[in-house]
Amino acid sequence: MKQLLIVQGLGRSFGGLKAVNDVSFDVLPGEILGVIGPNGAGKTTLVNLISGVIRPTSGSVVFKGDAVTGMAPSHLTRKGLVRTFQSTAVYAARSVRENVVRGSYLKRYPGFLASLMDTPDARRRRASSDQLVDELLARLGLAGVADTAAGSLPYGVQKILGIAIALAARPQLLMLDEPVAGLSAEETDQVRDVILRVRESGVTVMVIDHNMRFIAGLCDRLLVVAAGEELTRGKPDEVLRDQRVVEAYLGTRNVTAGIA
Repeated sequence: MKQLLIVQGLGRSFGGLKAVNDVSFDVLPGEILGVIGPNGAGKTTLVNLISGVIRPTSGSVVFKGDAVTGMAPSHLTRKGLVRTFQSTAVYAARSVRENVVRGSYLKRYPGFLASLMDTPDARRRRASSDQLVDELLARLGLAGVADTAAGSLPYGVQKILGIAIALAARPQLLMLDEPVAGLSAEETDQVRDVILRVRESGVTVMVIDHNMRFIAGLCDRLLVVAAGEELTRGKPDEVLRDQRVVEAYLGTRNVTAGIA
């Protein structure tokens, strides 16, 4: 199977600090890849490098066979690579529907002049976008709160709304940065179910988190990073039994004491 994303030797230094150092992995079409590691492992920096938020100092990123290293996030979005951020990014005073429409902006509007003149292409794009928004609201369980102000929603529902906003850009690869941070166990399970539905719709998913329970029940493969470097990768059951992974999360002293 041809890889959808190939990351080779990716690195980023801030002065003398190597936040990410020589990380290589791939993402296969249709899978859910988990990237895990303890706090400060470099997970978010890795996502920022791939998604164009910051430029790497070494290495390369290939998406759908094209070199996209350092490409601007808006260009990557147009190509089908979309990411979310750790914090919810919703317009609190706007409705859920308006927030999801905002996510479709790059696909919805053909340009200022075409929109001003309301050309057939502009009308076609709006109709297609409106249909997608309705489908996303239904698929992600948000139809019942479509006209509710986003800021009044529980935090867990806002997280799901953030996923819906990203999906409105029609990604082929969706990168989720800590989608269950700050959520209860029940809310975490709801987000997991949503991500599984996203994969069922044909979108490949890459999830970055440090919640082991959440990741273990969701992902097809895992990549573990620690101190900015790859520690190991493989199937979840194999990776989570790896002594190096246990030590990275709990520390050698706790492992020795049998707490692991």
